[in-house]
Formats: sequence, C-alpha cells, structure tokens
Amino acid sequence: MDHIFIIDRGGSARFAKINFVADAEAIVFHASLLFEEAVLVINSKRDGQWQRPLRLALGEDSGEEVRIEVLRRDRGFTVSVDGVPRLSFLPAELPVPASLSVTTEGAARDLTLSRGLLRQWRFTAKSSGFTAEVNGRLPRNAGLKPGLSFIIRAKNEAHNIERCLRSLDGIADEIVFVDNNSRDDTFLIASSLRRELFSLRTHQYLRDIPRAGRPHMDEVLAGGNNTLGHFYNYCLARSGRYNFTKWDADYIALRPHLEEMIQRFQLRTRGDNVCCWFSGLELYTDGQRYWVDTDSAHNEFRVFSRRHHAHWVNILPWEEVDQRYLYTAHKLFFDKPVYLELFRLDAVEFRDRGQFIDDRRDNERMAYIRRFQENGEVPAHFLEVSGPDDPRLLDLPVCPREQEGARYFAEHFNALPPLHARRDERPATPGQKLPGAPLLVAIVSCEKNLDRQNAIRQTWLQDLRRGHVSHVFVIGRPGQPTQWVGDTLYLDCPDSYEYLASKVQALCRYVIEHTGFSHLCKLDDDTVVNPERLLAAPYDEFHYLGGGVAGGQGTSFDWHAGKCENPQLHDIPYESPDRGHWYGGQFGYFLDRPAMQAVVEAGEAMRRSLYEDVAVAHILRVAGLAPAIASHPRFRSFKYSDAGRSASRDWAVVCDIPEIEQMIELYEEASAHPAWTELSAHLDTEYRVRLDWMNFEAVRARLQASADPTASGAAG
Repeated sequence: MDHIFIIDRGGSARFAKINFVADAEAIVFHASLLFEEAVLVINSKRDGQWQRPLRLALGEDSGEEVRIEVLRRDRGFTVSVDGVPRLSFLPAELPVPASLSVTTEGAARDLTLSRGLLRQWRFTAKSSGFTAEVNGRLPRNAGLKPGLSFIIRAKNEAHNIERCLRSLDGIADEIVFVDNNSRDDTFLIASSLRRELFSLRTHQYLRDIPRAGRPHMDEVLAGGNNTLGHFYNYCLARSGRYNFTKWDADYIALRPHLEEMIQRFQLRTRGDNVCCWFSGLELYTDGQRYWVDTDSAHNEFRVFSRRHHAHWVNILPWEEVDQRYLYTAHKLFFDKPVYLELFRLDAVEFRDRGQFIDDRRDNERMAYIRRFQENGEVPAHFLEVSGPDDPRLLDLPVCPREQEGARYFAEHFNALPPLHARRDERPATPGQKLPGAPLLVAIVSCEKNLDRQNAIRQTWLQDLRRGHVSHVFVIGRPGQPTQWVGDTLYLDCPDSYEYLASKVQALCRYVIEHTGFSHLCKLDDDTVVNPERLLAAPYDEFHYLGGGVAGGQGTSFDWHAGKCENPQLHDIPYESPDRGHWYGGQFGYFLDRPAMQAVVEAGEAMRRSLYEDVAVAHILRVAGLAPAIASHPRFRSFKYSDAGRSASRDWAVVCDIPEIEQMIELYEEASAHPAWTELSAHLDTEYRVRLDWMNFEAVRARLQASADPTASGAAG
C-alpha cells in the first residue's frame, strides 16, 4: 500500500515526524525532517531502542512542500521524495506486521488513500451526464421559500389532467404545470383550474422535443439545446420552493398516503439536501372497467431539493437527475403507494414519449396493452376495482419487486461511487463497494446564538455545502412540535445550557426515528471546521470517536458555573458517574446508530446529566460501545487558545472561540492556505469519479443499430 505524506516547510512548525507503529516498544519505520539541514532521517525502534539511522539529503531544488511516498514491501519500505525513488529501508531484525498504526507530528500531513480520503470525491465529482443549461445557466436557488412544489410536465393529457391537478389541491404548496405543445385541450383545461386551485401556475414550452431514444441521442451528441434535460430544467426554473416533486400528468394522488409521507419526512419545511423514493400503483382502464396492477414497478427517486441544486442532465436516450446529487443527498424511502398512474388499454400509449428497448417496465406495459387489444384479457395479477376512488387501493402494498428496487437504490447510492486511477484506470477499491456512511453534521446551538449561526453560514458551512454534506443547526423549542425548518432542527426540549444532554438525546432520537443517516457528528457553535478533514476522520470504523480526550482525573467539576439559566446550579459541582475518559463535546464527536440508540435508551441517566459529553461516554462504556477512548491522528481538534493549533495545518475542528470576529478571522486565514483543500485536490489529481449511469458506447451502438428509431425511445 502506498502512503503519501506532505511536509510543509513554510509553516510555523519546525519539525516533522512520520511513524509506522507496531506497538509501544516498536516503530518499524520512522522518518523525521531536520529543517535546517534539509535532511530526512530514516530509522526504526526495537525494544524501545533506536537503530542505526539513514540520512537522506533533500537537495537544493526541493520546495516549501515536500512530498514523501512510502511504499510498504514484505520486509521493508521504499521511500520516494517529490516523485523520485531515493532509498529502500529494511528494519534490522524487525518483522513488518500486517497491521500498523500510522501517525504524523508537526508539519507532516497524511494523504494516504483511505475511506476518509475517498469521501473527498464529494468535492471533486463532475456531472453524471451532459449539462442541460437553460439560457446559459442551470436553475438558480436564490429567493426560494420553504415548501414543496409539484412539477408536472404534460403533452396531450386532456383526459387526465383535471383529475391529476385536483388530487393535489391542499397538499402542494405550489403546482408548476408546463404544457409541451399539446394538440388537445390540455393547457386550456389546466389554465381554467387556476380559478379554484390557487397554488397552480401554468406555463407553456413551445418546442417539440425529440422523442426519447435515438432522436434524443442525436440531439444530445450534436450539442443541441432541444432535449429532455433542457425541458425539465426549464420546468424546474419555474418553481420557487425548497423542495420539488417530479409528478406526472397521468398521476392521481392517493391523498392519505401522500399526506402521510409529506408529514413524516417534513418535506414542506426541511431545507437539507434530501431525495425521497416513493412509488405508486398502475391503474389500467378500457374506459368502463378498471384493473390495478398488483406488481406495479416504477423504482425512482422523485423528491429533491432545489435549494441544494438538484437538476437534470442528459444521457443518451433520455434525461436523469444528476447522479452526483443522488449519491450525496440524504436518501428517504416511503413504503406505501402514493399515486395511481393511469394507462388506457384501448388507446396507443407511449405515442408522445417513446419506449426504450431496454426498459423492462415499458416492455411489460406494452405487452399488457397488446394482449388486451388482441383478445380482451388482462394478466392474472391484475385486480379489478371500481375506479380510482376504490377504498381497497389504500390497502394494497408496494409490491415485493418494488421493495427490492428500493433496497438496491439504498445500497447503491449510499455507497461510495466508483473511483479509478487517472494514470491506469485501476479501481481505487477493486472488487469492493464501500459503504458511504451517510453523515449528518449537527451544530448544537440555541436561540440566543443566532449571530454565531449566521457566522458559520457565511464561513465554513459554505465549504460543507460545496461537498453536499448534510447539516443542521439544533435548537430547543419546548412545548412545540419537533420540526426541521430550512437548515434548523427545532426539538421539543429546553434550550438552556443545563439541558444540553436532553437536547443531544432528543437529537439522537430524531436521527434514529426519522432519518437514514448511519452516523451523527455533534459540534458546538463556537467552532471553525475544515469539512474535508472532518470527512477524512475514520468515523465509520468506530461506534464513538472524538477530536479530543478529556477526563480521567477526579469526578467533580464546575465548568457550568455562570452558564446555566438557573443560577442556583452555578455553585453545585457536577459529580461524574466514573473516573473514565470521554471525548470533549467542544472538540466534536461522532456516533453511529448503535451508539445513538444507546443514548436514547439511557433515558433519565442521560437527561439528568449536566455534562452531555461525560454522560455519552459513560453510557457507551456501560453498553460496551466505548472500550477505549483515545485520540486519533486522523481526527484532530484544538482549542482556540492551544498553541499547537497555530503550528498545525491538518486540524478538523478548532473550538472554544470566544468572539464571532475571531471565528471569521480564523476561517479566512485557514481557508486561504492550500492545505485547506489539499485532500480533495490530491484525490482529484490521482483519481476520477465514474458515476455509472450507463455504458456510453454500448447504448449508442444499440440505438444506432435500431431499425426503427422511434421504437427505441425512453420514457421522459
């Protein structure tokens, strides 16, 4: 395995050390840089004793940043400096074990490829398809309001559109209807409903779009702007809410289920980068009788965040939501059908949109229609119902095939996307699909600290959003319903210092019950955070990991003096339940779902604690989820007053910053240095992300070989 380190000779630290540690008495590889002499010293330690060192002069042409590559061999190491192999090192009589702990000190920074480094792909990934800009730009997210838009595209849907629109009345904050050159009365019917449906806005798109399939491919490859992606983004630009739903003109809402989904996931108020999978039932009719397909399959994400720049791109046969968004967004799944999709058995379906030869769903639907038109038969899994209002429809589940599709989407898009080495196309993780470890960064704050929240929004939160990392401010609002509004989660708990443990417990409960995040990162609001370093922390390897260790001495503390709303608490010392160590809450810490569950189940033991971080560590120790609490070299946090902070370039968190102006000043200073983004820059130099939407050349060959271009389209 290659290990890559950067030594910054231009910083304030005047030493640099790299260690490959076997145990307390054995360092199998040690490198230290003598700054004044520009000499790299290589050595090893056995039984607590250093061996004979090797000295390697860097040379006069070496710059302020020195790149050290260490390649592990069976019996030793090969060392390269600035890309040039310089020496081989064999630790004398000291075997190289398979597992080593790698640490750095001073000006040395570790850029070794790890899951933490692979997560930097979020900052580097390009679009998964061909850009579909409207008037030279993608839809902007300025001026958006909280709420949920339903975006409906229609062409020749006069027989469906009124029922579709009325089924959303009172549910949607905004209905954006766009007619695409219908030859019937679709647009007139929709426009007339504005007198009654006050959330409805109607628009026209007066261009005939190439049908999905080969006609669409030809337009995409020609670099044209008359594509499905351009049309969809035109529709999106007409919406004005945080979140939007892709809703078809032949859908009828199953209102109880749709309302339940919107309420459960708070889709009308939340402002994070979310996407939601939901499904429906296919309802077939010959104009008199109705049948529901109990094996209906749609398998799509259909709710997205416009606030976080979800948009469509073009691929060859059709359009898709940019998979860069799908991989980074917080995925939600609703397990009840929320709509009926109408199909006519006595008419020509797909006339206006095409059918892709590889689309199993469209092939099945066409087979049902042909069979009915030939002999009047429907498949055995069709259930006859009285119509769209039949109450039995609400009792039908999402079919097993659709449930399997949801599980696949969850596994696929919660994993890291494929990354390949630029120099030889070698996969970064051959034969593996690494879990993405979906993370929620929760900044615990309070109502009175709005200025600090705004300072964070204006500084490092911009970098967090650049990496599409889910985040939320956490505030207590006792007696009010728990609600995610914009980028703030309001919890039904007190907001003062003495109830911080209750707030963290309520936060854990919310994540467990209402989200799909596998990990939570708790931070304070007096911090500056480097998002790249935060993502690089190996949080997915532990139940509980923090940036700084506290405790281990005494059980009585008075750190809360002067901070509580109840002044009588100031003179009462806090008694710790044990003498164990804990990860200091100010430094930030990660919890996985088992750890969050243990905090929730602790009940009064958590709520009655004055110090949330002490309580969390004690609870997890009792639960067997925190066997050893120790600092980790890949998650480094400092207090603002710590002298070591100014000498380091690889910190993830700086905490306990007294003034807002100091937060802003520190961010501006740190983010201006190349080390702030060096992890993503390094990954982008070495690897590229492959968003596996389809095999470009294979699809083009199939479409070009099709004898009937219009028969090889795709549903838009």
